[in-house]
Amino acid sequence: MSTIFNLDIQTSVDELEFHGVGKTERTNIKASLKKLAKYLKDKDIISDNEYDDILVYTQKDPVDFDEDEEEDQTIEDFLASLFSESDKLPVVFDPQTDKMIDEYLKSFVALYGLISAQQAYQIIHGQNPSIDKERFDQYIQNKFNEMTMEYFIIDFREEFRDVDIAPEIFIFSPLLIKDGDRLPSFYKHQQGLPYYIPEKEVLIDNKFNPFANISNYQQDLEELLANQYGLSGDDVKGAAFLSLYQLKMSAYGLELSSVNEAINKVVAFLNEEHGLSVKQDKTDE
Repeated sequence: MSTIFNLDIQTSVDELEFHGVGKTERTNIKASLKKLAKYLKDKDIISDNEYDDILVYTQKDPVDFDEDEEEDQTIEDFLASLFSESDKLPVVFDPQTDKMIDEYLKSFVALYGLISAQQAYQIIHGQNPSIDKERFDQYIQNKFNEMTMEYFIIDFREEFRDVDIAPEIFIFSPLLIKDGDRLPSFYKHQQGLPYYIPEKEVLIDNKFNPFANISNYQQDLEELLANQYGLSGDDVKGAAFLSLYQLKMSAYGLELSSVNEAINKVVAFLNEEHGLSVKQDKTDE
């Protein structure tokens, strides 16, 4: 329907693969679509140019996802990257110091919600004089575009030109991007407020954030999804990650009902978007 009647948002028939449509059925759809397009052109319902445009979207895509092993490897590498962030990033100071800075950033997000990289450095350097600015900036740069459920790091000069926030690098909670208005309003509210800065031993221990180590539940979730929901392979890792991410982006709570709700949302998503038949299991609520 989109291909025929909404020429501005035409879509390739091969994209139906992502909705569970098999190769044979897609081939039949293309053949029928060509016949329908010719009929509409012969009846002067569509123009010759519109007919030509429609034919483009009935052609075979350059990549056949059924047979392309490289695509499978790309997906596998992406899923693997979600669970090995610390391993793939280059060491800037030393492994222990890099880990300490990571713990600082998690605590900053838990305490403040939003903090500039410059302010973060001032606090870290104040408690660790050996941390120099140049290597700290490199550490922050390495964290750009990393998928993490703990915090986001964005250079607002490059990413959000239309958001009323100073053109700096900011570290902030993923919760603040759920609503386009939350981030700038939170930023304005925070301006001029003093920072409460605990002692180092307290600050990097994540005492202020009971959800900071939510990723530790990944293994338990994978076992649950495998044993009770019948998932395997990359489906297990993907579903576990999505469940944790859904939990972080929802009520931000660790009540059992919140965990179950997050899993149920992911199960429904997998079934609808990826054609799986995962059954929601009530025994683990």
